[in-house]
Amino acid sequence: MNNSNFKNNIIKHNIVADKYMSGHKEIYNSVEQLRLFTNLKKYLNLINKENKDIVALDYGAGDGNLTNHLLNLNCEVIAADVSPKFIERLNRKYYNKKFKSLLITEENKISVNSESIDFIGVYSVLHHIDDYLKIFDEFYRVLKKDGILYIDHENSKSYWNLSGDQKKKYQKFRNHQKKSFKRFLKINNYIDWFIRKFVNKKYQREGDIHVWEDDHIDWQLIEQKVLNRFEVITYEEYLLFIEGYDEEIYNQHKEMFNDVGYMLLKKI
Repeated sequence: MNNSNFKNNIIKHNIVADKYMSGHKEIYNSVEQLRLFTNLKKYLNLINKENKDIVALDYGAGDGNLTNHLLNLNCEVIAADVSPKFIERLNRKYYNKKFKSLLITEENKISVNSESIDFIGVYSVLHHIDDYLKIFDEFYRVLKKDGILYIDHENSKSYWNLSGDQKKKYQKFRNHQKKSFKRFLKINNYIDWFIRKFVNKKYQREGDIHVWEDDHIDWQLIEQKVLNRFEVITYEEYLLFIEGYDEEIYNQHKEMFNDVGYMLLKKI
């Protein structure tokens, strides 16, 4: 574990906490939120709880994207994050709900009892974890038998395998959709460009670690890691929708390209 990376993630996410939603149009838009809610509702139904509440862990909860959906789906939610600032926000937003927060103080450690969780949701988180495969040991420990692990919003196998003509068509699609001139008015975009150009080509404002062609979340390595402990129920890919996209153009291309994936696993 690289302790400096872990501390860096805490610092950077504390900084962005208050503006996280406004800075993540690829998450907080109606198309993506409907897709996510539909998936969660569908996969929570795989858990047989009779009339009892499902105990769900939102790991890397951030501003409460999954937490909000899980609460609306009548789960009892534990929202865990490394950022004290995010935890403060979550406590304010959900203080009167079936909710409790958990501050992550050590990477790849979850301070809950073994076999106490029915469902774990991990959305746009793994690429922030230095040794992201190791966290699956903890997921296995805290999940009940037949518990569900849902991982979403990481670049897909198809994204990293794009090449030749297909890659050019995908880039053309992305460039066309990014035609808004608002990005040219944001000073942070120029600062980011300068740092990546002259200081650190892998710099990311939020301290992301695995987001580069030679260093990214590998779904096949995850499958190997969970072998004999989890059953992979499904792995699906989709084209991410970002607020500001032309929906007609997006709909024309969503069957042509897939750039993000999710995986559903069941503890054996």
